[in-house]
Amino acid sequence: MKISEFSAVTGLSPHTLRYYEKIGLITNVKRDPAGIRSYRSADAEWIEWIACLKTAGMTIKTIKQYSRLRDVGNTAARAALLEEHVHATEKRLREMESNLAVSRRKLAGLLKHLT
Repeated sequence: MKISEFSAVTGLSPHTLRYYEKIGLITNVKRDPAGIRSYRSADAEWIEWIACLKTAGMTIKTIKQYSRLRDVGNTAARAALLEEHVHATEKRLREMESNLAVSRRKLAGLLKHLT
């Protein structure tokens, strides 16, 4: 599918898609004889995974590292990188849960004064 269609499917702008290709996050994008990009469904799955990693706090730099490891088939290194990411995400989640509990207590205290 062309970049405009792929943009609609992924929710990323054509500019972002070209940037991801430029920095090596999206690789092996086929082009027709006129140079028009042609994306595959596998590319959409990869973009979905990138979005998941970004939402969970992984940096573009680390996602690029993961992408390079993926391109060369280094499963062990990808697993180690992802394990590290999972632990860091779990830690942030615990911190956020703690902060949420404090916020709820503060809100409850404020709401008591309103009644």
